[in-house]
Amino acid sequence: MTPGSFSYDSLAVVALLLPAMACAATGGSDPQEPADSASATGQANGSAQETAEAPAGPTRWSRIRFSPSAADMTPRPDKRGITDAGESSGVIPPDDEHGEFVMAPIPFANPTIGAGLALGAAYLVKLDPDSPPSTIGGGAMYSENDSYALGFGFKGYLDGDRYRVNAAVAKGRMNFDLVSDGVEVPLQEDVVGANLEVLVRSFERVYIGPTIIIFGVDTSIRREEDEGAIPPEELKADNYGFGLHALRDTRDSTFYPRSGSLADTQIRTFVPALGNEFSYRVLPLAYNHFFSLGERDVLALRAAGRFAIGDVPFYGRSYLGVGPDLRGYAVGSVSDDVLLSIQAEYRRELFWRVGAVGFAGVGTVLPALDEWDDAVAYPSAGFGVRLLLEEENHVNFRVDFAWGRDQSAIYVGVGEAF
Repeated sequence: MTPGSFSYDSLAVVALLLPAMACAATGGSDPQEPADSASATGQANGSAQETAEAPAGPTRWSRIRFSPSAADMTPRPDKRGITDAGESSGVIPPDDEHGEFVMAPIPFANPTIGAGLALGAAYLVKLDPDSPPSTIGGGAMYSENDSYALGFGFKGYLDGDRYRVNAAVAKGRMNFDLVSDGVEVPLQEDVVGANLEVLVRSFERVYIGPTIIIFGVDTSIRREEDEGAIPPEELKADNYGFGLHALRDTRDSTFYPRSGSLADTQIRTFVPALGNEFSYRVLPLAYNHFFSLGERDVLALRAAGRFAIGDVPFYGRSYLGVGPDLRGYAVGSVSDDVLLSIQAEYRRELFWRVGAVGFAGVGTVLPALDEWDDAVAYPSAGFGVRLLLEEENHVNFRVDFAWGRDQSAIYVGVGEAF
């Protein structure tokens, strides 16, 4: 979903808590970033990156400036714009002493909730001299079908980037259609949630740490004749989960990657001992790799999977169309406990600030990893137009036209799909 993605277990949290990612993205694969979850989600989430020369002068972020998508508002370089691997990131950090304030108006469109506008605002400041800028802020979004969300969060870098702390709280409502037994069931889903994550750098470019997530779901069926399509006990439930998050990030930029990779894996557990009505586990996995094919050309590859195991409620299932996996499908139209997908995207800078992309992929959903008898291949293909909004970090405004199996969609947003 645009903008960004989140990696929470609930479909609603995936779709609704995106604004909190303005400062609490889980870092990468759009897991669903990882980013995220974007979850967070996200959200949850995959971001992009770019090689650039180290800035020659004391260029600074302006006090109020356009910012990229929420999942990417987390620059990582030191005050020279150099990452901990000694590479230039092309990102100019905020003033060390006073920090900077950034705002991100983000128009979006997607097949699940339609067109709308998101607005994020954040304050970026270095908490110690050897760490990248930390972020505190929030955001809100509203769409044409009366879906909305608002959230606040913190993404902190501490002790020379040895520790990364992510925290977020958000509330929202999502109106969408869930396909159940071949019938579209119109739902209104209200969600309030929070998460806390502490990652520790254990090896070079590898971060590992615990995650705590709490969210409540209150769902109503908007059409009387569909009452009973979802078990009543799944319509309203509180969820308390904990897990482990590990990622390895060698990308050369978080905004527009031209080389490197991002590997992201999580395990999240919901058990009755914590007060849950349902006992299940969720394992989202993602791997992105980027190849530079020339000065203006990039090939981006992605493989992703999501596994929901146990007594899984409908909002914990794996949904096609969440984040970049896969474009061309409305969230809620295709789902099961297991989702597998692969895709490739070719990115080309054309002239002036204009670029273009072409993408294709395929995915499937399964009741279990060993149950392929009724598996259906869901293709995804399309093209997109890019307009460079911010040259320093190569932030694009994007419009994508995607076709899936018996579906099509238009996506409008800021930042790359992954």
